Amino acid sequence: MKPIKTLKLSEVDRLILEKDYHNGPTHSFRIRCKSILLKSEGKSAPQIAEMLEVTVPTVYTWVKRYEENGIKGLETRPCQGRKHIMDCSFDIFHLILQNFIQPRFFGVYLKING
Repeated sequence: MKPIKTLKLSEVDRLILEKDYHNGPTHSFRIRCKSILLKSEGKSAPQIAEMLEVTVPTVYTWVKRYEENGIKGLETRPCQGRKHIMDCSFDIFHLILQNFIQPRFFGVYLKING
C-alpha cells in the first residue's frame, strides 16, 4: 500500500484556508478549502471524498489545482460554453412587469420606480 501524500501548509496558508472554509463566497469554494485542510491533516483522497460526498478524482483535481495555483486555484472558474443571451437583472424584471403585465387587472396597483 502506498503512503498517503500529505500537503505541507504554512501557518498562514492554513489560517487563510480555515477563514475561507468558514466565510467563503460559495458552498463549492468552502468545500474545496475543507478538502485541502483534510489533505494536509493526512487524510487520503478516498476518505476525503467520502466525507465530502464527492468523487475521488474530484479530490485529486482540487489538490492539483491548489498545488499549482494556491488558493486562487480553488475559486470557481467561469463556465465554459455559450454565454447567457439575456441579463436577468432586477431592472429587466421591472421593465417586463411594467410593459407586459397590467397589475390593475389583478386588483393590485404597483408603483415602479424607474
